[in-house]
Amino acid sequence: MLKGVDQRLSAEVVHAMILMGHGDDLVICDLNHPAATIAKATTCGKLIDMAGCDILIATRAILSLMPLDTFVPAPVARMQVVGDAGRMLPLFASMQALCAEM
Repeated sequence: MLKGVDQRLSAEVVHAMILMGHGDDLVICDLNHPAATIAKATTCGKLIDMAGCDILIATRAILSLMPLDTFVPAPVARMQVVGDAGRMLPLFASMQALCAEM
């Protein structure tokens, strides 16, 4: 029995994180992202759903066990708003603050 693991992290999510090494990428996305298609070409080979979590909750849970790489200039990246690359959504600032906190 593991103690201190966020209850939102299923065994499947933790297993995928265990398989990761330095420099590997993890995509945390919403339903509008073609994640199932992209996931087929990954080490895991399939989409892992964290139903019931929004992006911030899922990110907080994941970062509670997995630190961001410190040896790369930008360990976190995001997509641009389609059709308006300079637009900043409120989520962007919230995600930046969360990553800085962790």
